[in-house]
Amino acid sequence: ETVRMEAARYGVPVLGSEVVGLAPLAALTQSLEYYLGLHGFDEGKIIEHWLLDD
Repeated sequence: ETVRMEAARYGVPVLGSEVVGLAPLAALTQSLEYYLGLHGFDEGKIIEHWLLDD
């Protein structure tokens, strides 16, 4: 959101973003929910969740 607000100040669009490094799955899931409007999204729908589950 901060990048989007700063870009708007300069009149430029944000065309995309990238995650570099490690991030908690819960943080990524919350972002996915917010930006894509997937309210009530379940981590169980992420295939990597099942692949990593022992």
